[in-house]
Amino acid sequence: MQFLIHNIDYFLGFIIYSFLGWIVESAGRTMLEKRGFVNSGFLHNPFIPIYGVGAIIIILLNQPLLPIALPLRILIFTIICTALEYLTGLAFEAIFKIKLWDYTKQKFNIHGRICLFNSFLWAILIGFFILLIRPNVDRLIIGRLAFEAKYYIALVLLAVILFDTLISTLELKSTALFLNQLLVKYNSLTVSMMGSLSKKIRNRFFHIFPNIEKIFTGRFMLGFLDLFKVRQREPELRRISQIINQPPLVQAAMDPAYVDAVQDLLAHDVVKQMTEYPHHDQTTLAHSLVVSQVSFQLAKKFKADARSTARGALLHDLFLYSWRDHQGISHVVNHPKIALANAQKHFQLNEVETDIILKHMWPLCRRFFRYREAFIVSMVDKIVATKEAIAMLNQFINQKMN
Repeated sequence: MQFLIHNIDYFLGFIIYSFLGWIVESAGRTMLEKRGFVNSGFLHNPFIPIYGVGAIIIILLNQPLLPIALPLRILIFTIICTALEYLTGLAFEAIFKIKLWDYTKQKFNIHGRICLFNSFLWAILIGFFILLIRPNVDRLIIGRLAFEAKYYIALVLLAVILFDTLISTLELKSTALFLNQLLVKYNSLTVSMMGSLSKKIRNRFFHIFPNIEKIFTGRFMLGFLDLFKVRQREPELRRISQIINQPPLVQAAMDPAYVDAVQDLLAHDVVKQMTEYPHHDQTTLAHSLVVSQVSFQLAKKFKADARSTARGALLHDLFLYSWRDHQGISHVVNHPKIALANAQKHFQLNEVETDIILKHMWPLCRRFFRYREAFIVSMVDKIVATKEAIAMLNQFINQKMN
């Protein structure tokens, strides 16, 4: 307590600059990322301690370094704050076994924890801090408050930050454990387990740290692909491979059980309209038939609702326009909603079929699956679309070469 009393201005400064850092980072990310308000930082409350720590380090070192020219001081402080960011990232990785941020795609990065662009931002912020922010905070806040006010404000807010740090650490530990154990047994996924996954990825860390969402997406898809590697010799998966490589597009060549599940859809005029619209190297209907048949076989394999899987997959791209006229992110994000509206207009859908159509573009649609049937269709759609895109690219190359 004596330490707090004797250094009250530093503790209060730490709190103020942690709050100002939260404002700057949250405002910047909210404007740049354009995905709603981003409550930046590790804590629930509006404080990002790395800014407070950096500010106190600068305050402590600035006086001894005053004889040095300001640009050189800013450079020294930039190196210190960049090192602080590196050590913070390293500590999080050591404790939680996951990377909260990753700058590997930025030029001149070190281990993805720091990068030159962020150091440049640090330099700008430090310049503002030395010339503008600190003098005004000292003059308008710290210099005007009585000692008792400083003491109680610092005591209460430090207690809030410490308690928040404890709670947030436990939450992140749980999230990290979830991510590190994510290579799940897909044949044991139940509706309740899908609901649990859905709740997990809605927690705040997925929104605050985009790299956590990337880790989740990568590992989730990796588990699905590993399943094929492990079981590729099983008859059902050999059948799936045949469907992908040599798609049966006439009913006589299809699995009779599959035809029975979707025959009324195939006979409907609105589904037949899908032949009018291209999808990569074929029509939307041809693409949907492949996705539907493969998903049907997988649903049977995993004892899921094969009928709903087949029907939802067949209707998942019922958007009824040429995607080439709606290129870009608008088509990618909006076509599941359009397909669902068209399907609901002409057919009676159950919850599983609705979930399949609406969420087959995950993770771009951002809402996670409620049913494992939707997960199956989404994964199959990506595999089939990748194969079609490669075939279209090969066709383009061959045309250019000839």
